[in-house]
This record gives sequence, C-alpha cells and structure tokens, in this order.
Amino acid sequence: MLIGILIAPVAQIIAITKTPHIEKSFQIVLIAGFCISIVLILLAVIAVLFPLQGYTQTPVYLARITDFVSPLVMLSIIVYQNRLVRKELVEVKSALTETRLRSEFETKLLKERTTLIDMLAHELKNPLASISLAVDTLGQSINTSNPNDRQRLRNINQSILNMDAIIERCSLMNLIDQKTFPLRLEEVNIKGMLSALIENRQGKQAVDFNVDDHLSIRSDPQFLQIILSNLIENGLKYSPAKTTLKVMAEELTGNTEPRICISITNTIHPGLAPDPKSVFERFYRHPLAQETRGSGLGLFICKELCTALNGTIEYRYIANEITFLVKLPK
Repeated sequence: MLIGILIAPVAQIIAITKTPHIEKSFQIVLIAGFCISIVLILLAVIAVLFPLQGYTQTPVYLARITDFVSPLVMLSIIVYQNRLVRKELVEVKSALTETRLRSEFETKLLKERTTLIDMLAHELKNPLASISLAVDTLGQSINTSNPNDRQRLRNINQSILNMDAIIERCSLMNLIDQKTFPLRLEEVNIKGMLSALIENRQGKQAVDFNVDDHLSIRSDPQFLQIILSNLIENGLKYSPAKTTLKVMAEELTGNTEPRICISITNTIHPGLAPDPKSVFERFYRHPLAQETRGSGLGLFICKELCTALNGTIEYRYIANEITFLVKLPK
C-alpha cells in the first residue's frame, strides 16, 4: 500500500529529471515540491502506524498539507507551461515580423534593381545602335582592302554584339525574377535549330554533330534557342583550340512521358571544371576563368528557362570533359 501511495510522486520526479528543455531552477522547485509530498506521506503513514498519545489528528493534518502541496506543484507546472507558450508566441511573432520585413526589403531591392537594369538597357541600346551604324558607314567610306582596317571593323562590330548580348541577358534575368515571361509553344525541329547555331559559331573547334533529321519538340522556340545558344557558346569559349565540341540529341522513352535529351560536351583545361554546387548560380564564374569574357548569367538563365519549360538541366564532369544535359518534354 505504501508503495502504491509513493509511486505517483516518485514517477513524477523521474519524469521531471528526464524531461529536456526545463529550466534548472524550475526543475529544482518541482522536485522539491514532490519530495515534500513524499516526506509528508511518509510522516502520515508513520503517524497512523505509530500513533502518539494526544496527537490523534496528526495524520489528518499531514494529509491535508499533502493535499495542499500537490495542487501547488501542479499549479507551478501550469504556470511554467503558460510562460513557455507565451515565449514561443513572442518568438513566432518576432520571426514572422522579421520574415515580412525581409520579404518587403527583398521586393523593394528587386524592384530597384529591375528599374536600374531596364534604365541602363534603354540608355545603352541607343548609343550602341548609333555606333553600329557609324561603323557600317565607316566601312563603306574607307578603303577596306587593307586587312588591318577590316579586322578593326570586325572587332568593333563583335564588341557591339557582345555588349548587346549582355544587355539582353540582364533584361532576361529581370523577366525571370519577375516570373513574367509567357510561353509560346510551337513545333521545333531540333536539328534545324542546332545547325543554325553551329553555323554561326565563333571559334576554331570542330563540331561533332549527331542529331536525327526528323527529331522535333513542342516547346518555346525563343527560350529553347537561348538555352542551346548559351551552352554552345560556353562550350566553344572554354574549350582549348583544336578540340571537338560534341552535340547530340535523342528521344528518351520509357515508363515516363517522352522527353528529348540534348547533350553538349566539350574538353576543358585541367583545373577549370566548374563547381557542381555553384555552376548554375547567378553570376558564378570559375576563379581561373576571369580573363575570359562573360557575365556569369548564361547557365543561370539556362536553368531557369529549362524549369519554365518543365525540363531539367544537368552538369557532368568526367576526365577533363564537361557535359550539359538538357531534358525537355517532347
């Protein structure tokens, strides 16, 4: 019987000692309260078993004191739980406020950046168009039989095209951030698009081109062209001269819906492999590739556009060769 009476407070003491995240001071108070209950119960039992003459009401008094101590301990637990709940509510409210402020700040920052890029793009396009027109006029008015003069004009035109490409990428990045680019799905011949991009390539690398004549995909032709153009440009830009750029495309069939897989593989110099964790991040460039012109936006745009087309893009590096795999719904 004595064990049955004592088992509840003893079990509660054990539970308190095993419960994490309870403040040490409060834990001591709870244990002390239950210890007092145990002592009072033991005294009451002793008083019943060994009654003292003239103190017949002692067990009753001890029992009443025990009945008073136990509710106090329970009340302490309730107060502590309420305090914890209030503390958690304050923390949650603070976190929500911080999240809201951060969201508002990021929205404001995005809007300011978008406005700045749009303004710069507008202000730069007109001067570039004027320079391009002036170069064309200059080419017609001077003696272009001199190879040095022709090369200078080509260099100027190429620089204009490079600046135009950077402006277009920044503008496209704005559209990606705002999620405002609409899709216009059409039937696209893969070989026709890749052939046009490869014919317009710059670089001395050979191209191993393996695509079926009739392979087609229903996709947005503009976005698909941007993806493939960026990947081909990257492959030519970062591969050594006299190497081969491998371009392949095939239809994947199986348990899932039909998909088109386009792979572009190029050789790179040892030590120039991109970081797999960062290769698709905005503005990422390999530390040793800083001398090569580029904005660091090409692969980021490729990934975002692949996602918009319900597709994926993967990066692989094996034995000084990097491969980008684009998989899109057919």
